[in-house]
Amino acid sequence: MAQRPVRLMTSEDSEALVAHCPRPACRKEVRQIVGRGRPKTYCSEECRRLAEAELRRLDLRLRHYSSVVEQVRIDIASYQRSGADRDGADPRGELRLAEDALARAESALEFLEGDESPTVRALRRLCETVQPVVRGPAREAG
Repeated sequence: MAQRPVRLMTSEDSEALVAHCPRPACRKEVRQIVGRGRPKTYCSEECRRLAEAELRRLDLRLRHYSSVVEQVRIDIASYQRSGADRDGADPRGELRLAEDALARAESALEFLEGDESPTVRALRRLCETVQPVVRGPAREAG
C-alpha cells in the first residue's frame, strides 16, 4: 500500500472568513483564515492603536458626563421639600388619594346619620381632624 505524500495547507487552500474592522471610523473588510492562532480583529496595527485611543477618549467623556448627571440629580433633590419627594413619590397624587378617602368617609357618615355607635363617633372625629389637613383652611369651607 503506497503512502500519499503529506501536503501542507497554504493560505489559498484554507477557508477564509470575511469580517469588518470593529473601529467605527474604518469598517474595512478583514479576511480571517480559519485555523490555528488568534483571529485577526482589526485591519491593521495602526487601526487597532487608533481604536484604543478613541476608546480611552470616549471613556473619559462618559465618566465626565456621568458625574455631571449625578450632580444634576443631587441639585434636583435639594430643591424638593421632603424625603418622600426625593424617593419619587408624587405629593399631589397622595393628596388626591387622601381627598378621595375623606370624601368616601364623609359619604358613609351621611348614610349613618343618627347612628351614635362608638365606631361612627370615631369615624366622625377622624374626618373632623383630617379635613383641615387634607383640604386646607381655604378649601374646607368649599
